[in-house]
Amino acid sequence: MGGLGFSTYMMFAILLYLTPTILSLSIPSSHWMHPRGNYKFHLKHRCLHSLAHVFGLGSCVVGPKKSEADGITEELLQKFELMAQYSAAAYCPGNNNGTGILITCPSGNCPLVEAAKAHGAFEFENTLWSDDTGFVAIDDANQLIVLAFRGTESLTNWRVNLDGIRRHTDLCKHCHVHSGFWDAWTEIRDRVKTRVLEAVKNHPYHRLVITGHSLGGAIAILAAGDFRKINHDLAARTELYTFGSPRVGNGHTAAFLTYQSDLSFRITSMSDPIPRQPTYLLGYRHTSPEFWIHSHPKYPGPNDIKVVTGLYNKHGNSGKHGFKMARHREYLGPITACRTEADNSG
Repeated sequence: MGGLGFSTYMMFAILLYLTPTILSLSIPSSHWMHPRGNYKFHLKHRCLHSLAHVFGLGSCVVGPKKSEADGITEELLQKFELMAQYSAAAYCPGNNNGTGILITCPSGNCPLVEAAKAHGAFEFENTLWSDDTGFVAIDDANQLIVLAFRGTESLTNWRVNLDGIRRHTDLCKHCHVHSGFWDAWTEIRDRVKTRVLEAVKNHPYHRLVITGHSLGGAIAILAAGDFRKINHDLAARTELYTFGSPRVGNGHTAAFLTYQSDLSFRITSMSDPIPRQPTYLLGYRHTSPEFWIHSHPKYPGPNDIKVVTGLYNKHGNSGKHGFKMARHREYLGPITACRTEADNSG
């Protein structure tokens, strides 16, 4: 053993074994710039090597530095309100039954969408494996192409939620993603991509916006990751807004998706338990940044939202305890009001 005592050798071996193969490490040069609400996350691509990486047992994960900033602009809040209402509209069955129809909410919780007179360009619902449901809408008033995914509503959706074993994907080299969420996205990926890219071609000055609540938020994150890989121009015009989304993958997944774009907005609320699932103890991490609503969750003001960075930061929703599902249903309004099933799930 090269002169090393047996106990010393064993201690060294145990140390290497216990060193996590995936670490969320901070980058000191990361910082926020927010001139008049134009939040841009500047990240220096530099990897701090763990023992696991040095000895070939794994690779480290570059994560943004943990930080907190109070408040957002009124302009950004208005964007959150519009996107929350599109996510709410995905729960309304009438919006998933045909193309060319106006997007509406019979429960009255998407007035901004209705005022824009957005119309459906493509819809999908009740897919065989995952019960994917949602729509692609054209919003000419705001120059948007909106891809919205419905959250959990059926027992099939719950099966998707609970299929939490991570699998390797084609998202990135080391991206290991929640199996249920990945299967839900890939089940409709080809059809959705075809229709969205067609809409992008037909509306060259519209931005692509992808949004969803709860399970719909998880699928939206993966969809945005895929669309942004197509080409630089599409990545530059693709925005992502999620509400109460669970974690979707390991540290590599979270870091990859974080670095793809500074146009991703992950909104969480107070002690909503869903964004804390699956647990970080199993190696799951969140994308950064997080926009944490810390007060008045149903109708927050700009100062009720904190910007939290890092793949795991306890200064946002991840540091909260309790199980208040009411917080999960109230994102800038009653986001699940159109849900047809009893409103007692995620």
